Amino acid sequence: MKYSQPVPGYRSYRQNGGSTAVFDETSKTWSANTPHGVPQTMYKPKPYDAATNPNGYRGTLEDRLRDPGRGTELR
Repeated sequence: MKYSQPVPGYRSYRQNGGSTAVFDETSKTWSANTPHGVPQTMYKPKPYDAATNPNGYRGTLEDRLRDPGRGTELR
């Protein structure tokens, strides 16, 4: 899939193998797509909570978007 520029309100990341991840800033939802644009998964990350979400992100959501494993942001 070829991107010229992400749509306003969305952040796109190129990942290993040519797949892409798109973050919708309004709904705070991630989607992952194959290199051909076929959706693979979609989820809404939740913050860390020891009792209810021990695998959640720590810090702010912006910190999570900067994680090294996230990929290269397309701007």
